[in-house]
Amino acid sequence: MLARRRLWHTYALWISALVTLVLAASGVAQLWLIQRETRTAVEAQQALEANRASARIDRFMREAGTLLRASLSLLDSGHIGEVDADVQVELLRLMRQAPAIDELYWIDPHGMERVRVSRMGSDRVGTGEDRSGLPEFLNARADAPWFGPVTYTGNQPRVVMARRGWREHSGVLAANLDLAQLRNIIDDTRFGREGHAYLVDGEGHLLAHPEFLQVLARPDWTARPAVQAAIADDSADPGDLVEFDTPEGESVVAYFTKLSVPGWRLITEQPRDEAFAPVYRALATALLILVLAVLAGSAVGTVLARRVVHPIQQLAEGADRIGEGRLEHRIELARGDELGHLATRFNQMAERLGDSYRQLETRVAERTRQLAAANALLHARRDEAEQASQAKTRFWPRPATTCASRCTPSACWWACCAGRPSRPRWASW
Repeated sequence: MLARRRLWHTYALWISALVTLVLAASGVAQLWLIQRETRTAVEAQQALEANRASARIDRFMREAGTLLRASLSLLDSGHIGEVDADVQVELLRLMRQAPAIDELYWIDPHGMERVRVSRMGSDRVGTGEDRSGLPEFLNARADAPWFGPVTYTGNQPRVVMARRGWREHSGVLAANLDLAQLRNIIDDTRFGREGHAYLVDGEGHLLAHPEFLQVLARPDWTARPAVQAAIADDSADPGDLVEFDTPEGESVVAYFTKLSVPGWRLITEQPRDEAFAPVYRALATALLILVLAVLAGSAVGTVLARRVVHPIQQLAEGADRIGEGRLEHRIELARGDELGHLATRFNQMAERLGDSYRQLETRVAERTRQLAAANALLHARRDEAEQASQAKTRFWPRPATTCASRCTPSACWWACCAGRPSRPRWASW
């Protein structure tokens, strides 16, 4: 019974192991492909959202720069004279067209501030303050806007944009841009349930975030791996996904892209669980299929093992019965495979053994009859010999005397003394 159970378990385990191995290998290959495809899809989605948001931010900045260029073109062409009042009117018109501009000021070619208009304070005209040492006056160019470092006014990020006229007498026009309006663009950049974007400058300062309080708190995000990867090299192109854990212990995947403003980076982030949810679903599905396949394989293995072991058990029982001498037993196994052929061979062997046994019995019976006849003949001859001996004894009785007394005649002495009857002389006649 132990061997049968071991054989049954062996078949079932081997079939289950084979099914499990095949499905596990297939599941691992599929998971690897799904993981690659999902990672590519996540990177493509975040790149799409980042490029879309960066394009809107660049358009926002270009619009402000275009307005500065338009006002400077009036100075270049002479439509606006060098009269401070005329310049003030143009700057007020420009400020109405660009709500993001909080303050505008014009510096003449000699570095003197001539006009300043502001939303938050009073306008100043003809002050003549020396601004020749300011970075915007020294670094401004005519072919592209110059951006200064980000500053905070009341925890609100601002940046200075400056452009120089094509003619020397046009001077430099500078604007102080309020970056709080970028929050609308960042708010619209959402994907999935928790995917979002934020904007940092070249020093890792947070400029825009969906949670406005984050910007007001002015956190130092230079230690975040995504920010480090984004500002590591100003000339670097956007790289692959960056995976890291936040200080709150959340696993995040991030992507960054460059903006037209030097040093600025737009970064998209998404929780890893959400980004790779298809992989987790595929893993759960693969595990479920694997469990079901193992159960199905075990059931199939059990059925197949029983279909193989049960005939073997019948063969073993038939062999035991034939070994016990029950040669009339036949193994009933209606199968067309090797086991059925083996059962037929067993039945043929039992039939041949039965024929041999019957022939042997016939021969033994014949030999027994012959032996009985020989024994009967031997007994008959022995009886005849005994009867002849008894008859001789009656004709020549042996007297109870000594040999000398019985053998008085000299002719019979030798026979009497030798213990056997003497032969009379007439017996030889």
